[in-house]
Amino acid sequence: MLTDEQTAVVNAPLRGILKVKAFAGTGKTTCLVHKAQRHAAEDGCRGLYVAFNKSAQTDAQARFGQSAICKTGHALAFPRFGQKYKHKLRSMKPLEVIQITGLVSEFTEARILLDAVNDWCISDAMEFPSKIRLGEMANRISPVRAAQLNVMARQLWDLMCDPESAVPMPHDGYFKLFQLSRPRLPGDYLMVDEFQDTNPVMLDVIRRQTQPMIVVGDSHQSIYAFRGAINAMETFKADKELAITQSFRFGEKVARVANALLDIKREPQLLIGLGPSTALNWNEQRRPVAKSISIISRTNAGLFGHAVEAIRSEKSLSFVGGVLSYNLHKLSDARHIANGNFAAVRDPFLRSFKSYWQLQEYADEVEDMELMRLVKTCDEYGDQIFELVDAIHAKARTDLDAQIILSTAHRCKGMTLEHVVMADDFPAIVEDDELVDELDLQEINLAYVTATRAVHSLTLNATTKDYLLWRHDRFGPVQ
Repeated sequence: MLTDEQTAVVNAPLRGILKVKAFAGTGKTTCLVHKAQRHAAEDGCRGLYVAFNKSAQTDAQARFGQSAICKTGHALAFPRFGQKYKHKLRSMKPLEVIQITGLVSEFTEARILLDAVNDWCISDAMEFPSKIRLGEMANRISPVRAAQLNVMARQLWDLMCDPESAVPMPHDGYFKLFQLSRPRLPGDYLMVDEFQDTNPVMLDVIRRQTQPMIVVGDSHQSIYAFRGAINAMETFKADKELAITQSFRFGEKVARVANALLDIKREPQLLIGLGPSTALNWNEQRRPVAKSISIISRTNAGLFGHAVEAIRSEKSLSFVGGVLSYNLHKLSDARHIANGNFAAVRDPFLRSFKSYWQLQEYADEVEDMELMRLVKTCDEYGDQIFELVDAIHAKARTDLDAQIILSTAHRCKGMTLEHVVMADDFPAIVEDDELVDELDLQEINLAYVTATRAVHSLTLNATTKDYLLWRHDRFGPVQ
């Protein structure tokens, strides 16, 4: 049975652009399935559902059936533009720029060239930029060398586009070629999901379509800015806007935590929890007694300690997305650097550091949370890291049927988890009795995503507890 809010979306006419603001756990996909089925039955229309990733596409196709075509953006582009690069489709490492192309000989310049091509691939530009981004090297590179690097970046892109070249073509590369062709997408109307994480190149493709469209997303689940995603939910103009605010995933207590976090962003609407009466656990040391517990961390390295704890307590463990996707070998690499064993370092980026001190200094200087946690974990476990990483890889299950399920906040997005524990590596929200200066709102979004995965229990971490207590003292109870 649909709510009044969902019914309003289903019954909205296929005219112009409809934007649907759907909070966490409010059944947006269910709503779109009903809408597609209605238009198929009443109007004979078949929509195109554009999914954020492959797993979402597979799930959607099973649910939509014949009422909609379900594709990812890359799946739309692949037949015309990706197929001819099938033999060399993968991302490129800075070291390969040096070894394969010979364009540059220094790692930092290789990184600049790769970043320039990546920026181009996710941009809405129709011509390669005349001036590339130099990042933190801007003050160290002469204007003459900058101009040379600009030419080399274009050469690198041309090599990627050459099917005969050994230079790999990234998946975003053939999608860029798709965008440059100004494609017309199939379907009598469009449904674009996770619209808050759309990047400029995909947004340009969508803007050029003429059929009616429904764009759906949650601005507060925008967590991929580091990949170039923009919060299109806030900037995309629509003819009609609706909201779905009632969640049946969790109860009132989790909704209050979510609303408190969203209050930092001045969100005027409230998320309403109508699901199970989710228990709120304020004591991190007293986890719920359950068959399976999901621990959600901010960083890959932050999960390491929880994996070690699971192994030492002889509990089965698994990683959302598989253990290999968490790059735990980087912990071993960092320890090799600390020991001066540079020949054993596998990661090209970490291999560029000439000392462990340089790695520490870089992590602190650029405030890279992942690297800072990597260094901290490396210092904490010392040479035990080598055998512990091997043990985790050996004992991690390939499915999620485990006593301890580990995930980062990014990877758990879209999931529903019975018992959630927020790990302790999320950044502080409150310091010295005030909100942190220049608070990164993407971090608030990650905390919101994590909290709203929970169904039966949510164990809060220290930073979230500190904020909730501070907010209660300042402004009273959260609605």
